[in-house]
Amino acid sequence: MSLSLSFLAPSLHPNTLTDVSIPTSPHVQPTVRHLAVKHCSHRPLGLIKHIVSSSSTEVVVLDDSFQVSHLQVEPEEPPVIVRQHTVDHVPGDKWAGIIHTPSGTISSSSSGLTTLHPLTDSQGQDGDNKDTSSINLGGPLTTIAGSRHGRRMAIAGKEVDVTVLDIERAFGGVNDVNMGGKKGASLPGETWKAKNLPMTSLRLRPPIHHLCLAYLSNEENGLVSGTKSGSIRRYDTRQRKPVSEWKVAREGGVGCLVVGYAEHELFFSDRSSYLASLDLRTGRSLFSFPTNPTTHHIIPIPPPPISVSHSVLPINPSFNTSDSPYNTSDTKSYKPRIALASISSDATLRLHTASPPPMQVNGRLTGEGKKGGTVQTVGGIGLGGFIFRGWSEIVDTTLAEGEVRDNEKEEEEEDVWEGMSEIDSDEEEKEEPVKKHRKIGR
Repeated sequence: MSLSLSFLAPSLHPNTLTDVSIPTSPHVQPTVRHLAVKHCSHRPLGLIKHIVSSSSTEVVVLDDSFQVSHLQVEPEEPPVIVRQHTVDHVPGDKWAGIIHTPSGTISSSSSGLTTLHPLTDSQGQDGDNKDTSSINLGGPLTTIAGSRHGRRMAIAGKEVDVTVLDIERAFGGVNDVNMGGKKGASLPGETWKAKNLPMTSLRLRPPIHHLCLAYLSNEENGLVSGTKSGSIRRYDTRQRKPVSEWKVAREGGVGCLVVGYAEHELFFSDRSSYLASLDLRTGRSLFSFPTNPTTHHIIPIPPPPISVSHSVLPINPSFNTSDSPYNTSDTKSYKPRIALASISSDATLRLHTASPPPMQVNGRLTGEGKKGGTVQTVGGIGLGGFIFRGWSEIVDTTLAEGEVRDNEKEEEEEDVWEGMSEIDSDEEEKEEPVKKHRKIGR
């Protein structure tokens, strides 16, 4: 018996999802299923760019045709589109991202058009947008993130500094696109905005260009962003300026980052082949992973539940609790564990191991925990966001080569002895009457 990790990822082909199951046992090969999506009365999907889980049996995807589609995903059944909405867009528009909140799913494009797709039991038809609400947040936006409890969202982009919005206030009573994106005007539901950094020594204004954004797992006021200049900035919304800024990228900007499930843990990648772990207390890069093509998407992997059923367990991929599942005060926790998965420019999904940050602020990782590793790779994956669906148990039916040979020898020996026992029993049956006959004759 071994564990397996399940992912739902984009495909290289339109109107298709890729279901990937990666076992932890080295004797079992990953399982890849390409799932054609049943669109019924809706339009078929294009190439999927982003995906988010809205429930244990439903996901929401954004494709390159600017369609927002709700898919019902059941085990052993093809995905089915149950609701679809086409978002207005302009030439050159791109998706900035998608998040799921208790109010519904929120999609955002680079032009600033941000749309709330509320939770509803009704199955809207293609083009039925009466249940959606849209606001214009200005642009160009590059990233969007949701808070731990789903009450706030943060946006950022090129010449758009990190801004926090109250979701209920932003979309409350709004059914049409408004003019919230005007320069200098407060955005709908805006509760906080980062203050411009001071001028440089040459009296130049530092550029504002954020590429990625994430809320800290156990801090409602904590945010981190990756910039095109190659820095990671840490924000506390009780202050206007960044509380920390760390230059970490080797080449290009910080393209993606994600908060890990261990305490003080952050994973990030730049626009080259640098994927690394960072200590949020010091901003120091702890270790890097083996050289890979450019990483486009990263997701953290939670520890497996104590008891795992044979069916895939739905796991909320959003946040940790304040109690870290990895106790850094225990030295046994420093051994590498499966910590994150990534999709790179070579259309490959990789499963990585990593050790949590040390207990001491300036502590060092030693031994086997000093570097991250790659334990499994699966090719032929689409270049888009993906989700972790959960852990499951599988039966490891593949034995090592030596074990197979030993078993075969044991079976052969049993067959030989069984044949010999049958011969002996036949001989005894034949000899018995002869012995009796001799005794009678005497």
